[in-house]
Amino acid sequence: MTAQPTADSGPTFRPGVVVADKYRLLEAAGEGAMGTVWKAEHTSLGHFVAVKFLHGSVANAAEPRSRFEREAKLAARLGEASRHITRVTDHGVTPDGTPFLVMEFLHGEGLEVRVKRERRLPMTLVAKITSQLSRALFVAHAAGVIHRDLKPANVFLCDSPEDGGLLVKLLDFGVAKATLENDENQATRAGALIGTPNYMSPEQITGGTVDARSDLFGLAAIVYRMAVGKAPFGSGALSELAMRIVATDPPAPSSLAPDLPAEFDLWAKKALAKKPEERFQNARDLSDSLSMVAGISATGSTGSFSAAAAERLALQLGDSVGGLQSTLGYSGAVAPAVKPRSRAPLVIGAALGAVCLGGAALFFATRGAHEPTTNAGTAAAASSTATAPAVSAAPKPLPEPTPSVIAEPPPSATVDKQPEPVKHVVQPKAVGAPKPTATAVKPEPTAAPPPPAKPEPTGDLWKKKDEM
Repeated sequence: MTAQPTADSGPTFRPGVVVADKYRLLEAAGEGAMGTVWKAEHTSLGHFVAVKFLHGSVANAAEPRSRFEREAKLAARLGEASRHITRVTDHGVTPDGTPFLVMEFLHGEGLEVRVKRERRLPMTLVAKITSQLSRALFVAHAAGVIHRDLKPANVFLCDSPEDGGLLVKLLDFGVAKATLENDENQATRAGALIGTPNYMSPEQITGGTVDARSDLFGLAAIVYRMAVGKAPFGSGALSELAMRIVATDPPAPSSLAPDLPAEFDLWAKKALAKKPEERFQNARDLSDSLSMVAGISATGSTGSFSAAAAERLALQLGDSVGGLQSTLGYSGAVAPAVKPRSRAPLVIGAALGAVCLGGAALFFATRGAHEPTTNAGTAAAASSTATAPAVSAAPKPLPEPTPSVIAEPPPSATVDKQPEPVKHVVQPKAVGAPKPTATAVKPEPTAAPPPPAKPEPTGDLWKKKDEM
C-alpha cells in the first residue's frame, strides 16, 4: 500500500502504509516542531528503521526543506565516521511532496526523558555520556560541521550490552552549519536565532561568529543540567534568558548540589566562559578534563592518572595540583613530583650559576699545579692564558655541564696539598652548590617528557575509528 493523501488534508500516515515501496510504517515514535518520526520495517530485508517526515505545514517552505535535506546529507556522511552520530541510510520525497529521511532505529530513551525523570545523574554517568558526545563532536568538527543545536532532546541513550549498557547518539543536524561547504543557504539570516535558547552560547545569542567552541558551550550546558539538575541559566522569557547567558555567570554547581567536587565548579566556569578563547578549545580536552574531575579515566578505570595528567588538568582549570589530589585519589607523594615544575627555571638557573662560578674558581685555583693530569676539557682550556678562559668559561656551562666542571673531582688530592688557596676559594659555598645542582637538574629531563607521553594512551583511544 502506498500513501495516498489528499492535497487538501496533507499527508496522512498510519500503520501499514508503505513509503517508497519498501518501508512499512508500524507506529509513531515521536514528534517535534519540524517533523514526525515513525518506526518502520524494511519490506524485503526485515530490519527496523526510523522514518522522519517533514511536517506538511512547512514541507513547501524553502528554509525547512533546505534544513531537512542538509540533515540527511550531513548525518549520512558523519554517521559513517562516528558510531555516536545517528546514521541516515536513505531519503526522498513522497508522491504528495513530503520530504522524508530514513535512519537507523534506536532502542533506549532520550536524554531529555532521563533527566526529567531522575533530575540529576551520577557524576560518573555524566562523564561517560559527555565522553561519547565529545567523540561525536570531535568527528563533526574535524569535518567542518557545527551542530548549533545541542540540547538533551537531541541526545539519545541507547541500550547497548556491547558498550557497557550505554551507547550515546547525537541526533538532528537540521540546523548544522557545514563550514567547509560553499552553500549560500548555510548563512543565518540577520536577527534569526538558530538553536535552543537554554543551551545557546553568548555568540549565538548576539549573532556573533559561531565556531566549534559554540558547540562546546552547548555541551557544557548539557553537562551542567545533568550534574546539577537544572539548566545553567534557568528558564523564562527569551529576552531574560538571553540577558543571563550574555551578561551573568551561572551559579557554582556545588552551591546547588554540595555533593559535587569543588573541581567541577572550576570546570564549569571554564567550559561556560563568555569568551570562546577562554573555554576548552576542543572536545577532547573538555571530555578528558571532566572525566578526571569525576575521578575516572577515558577508558573507565579509576585512580590511573599520572602526575603529568594531574598537572595538565590543574593548568586547564586554574587550580593547584594539590587541590586535585583528593578528587583523583593521589597519595601525598605526587605533589612533589609535579609542583616544583613551576619553580624549576629559578632553581635550575640559580644552581647552574653557582656551578659556573664555583667550578671556574676551583678550576683556575688548581690548574697551575696539575697541568700534566688534566683531561680533554682542561687541556682545551689551557690553549690560552689563565685570565682569558675565566671570562669565557663561566657562561658556557649555563646550557649544560661543561668538561671543566666534570674534571674537578680528579684534582681533589691536590686540594689537600694546597689547603690555603683551596679553602679560601671553597669557603663561599662553591663546593656545596654542585650537589643541589645534581638533584635540581637531574629531575628536569625526566619531568619534561611526561606531559606529551602520558596522555598518549587517551590520544590513541580517540584516534581509533571503532571508538569514535
